[in-house]
Amino acid sequence: MKERDERRLFGYPPATRMAKLLIDGSVSEVDAFHASMSSDLPAGWVLSFPLPVPYRPAASTPRSCMQLSAPIETPERAFADFLHPYASTAIIDLDPIAFFS
Repeated sequence: MKERDERRLFGYPPATRMAKLLIDGSVSEVDAFHASMSSDLPAGWVLSFPLPVPYRPAASTPRSCMQLSAPIETPERAFADFLHPYASTAIIDLDPIAFFS
């Protein structure tokens, strides 16, 4: 019960719907993605600022990570439908348990 209370305090699942998004590209490309998604967010949804993923191989493109959260009362289908148009641009993790490690 203590872990559940702590997760609720910080807005982590299961107290909220959450997804991790990985976006490949330059800073300007990632910023454009962030701006586009931010302008489409329903009320009460939160998109974190992009953070670069460290320790990428030199031959790899830069990658950034964002976190999208929505109130727990958001239907699962609505959450998935919102993310669908972004699936061609981002790697979307709907079960971001590794995000908390």
